[in-house]
Amino acid sequence: FPSHDNMFPAQLQLQQQTALIQFAQHYTATGRQWITGRKGIRIYIDPAQLETESGQPAQGTINVTMLELTNTKELLQAGAATLSNGQLLVSGGSYFIELKQQQQALRIKPGRHLNIQFPRISNEPMELFYGQRNEEGIMNWTRKSCC
Repeated sequence: FPSHDNMFPAQLQLQQQTALIQFAQHYTATGRQWITGRKGIRIYIDPAQLETESGQPAQGTINVTMLELTNTKELLQAGAATLSNGQLLVSGGSYFIELKQQQQALRIKPGRHLNIQFPRISNEPMELFYGQRNEEGIMNWTRKSCC
């Protein structure tokens, strides 16, 4: 597996896209229901909690795409190595969830929430971090601020 240090941004992006296709899981939801991923993440889809980016209510079939990256190899293949400002993190897994309706992205309505249950893959205490890719496609994780 090539080191990220020896790759050009376009090569790194292609490697990441290939890995993401490999790990992507696709489901559909109609109405309120639980969806369980292959590695145990559970998401309760409730259209009443969702809206389109233009503020229209979600209705009909909702397409769910998710990734469950639960070990170091998967994190590296997807270009989501657990670094936070250059510091190595111990990961309890990395998860990505995308909800769409007729190719329109859905978001959680302000003041609402989705019920998501993550599998416990480590006995170590964990904190929530959000990942953001820079212009070279490298993921940096930042700790969620409290409250």
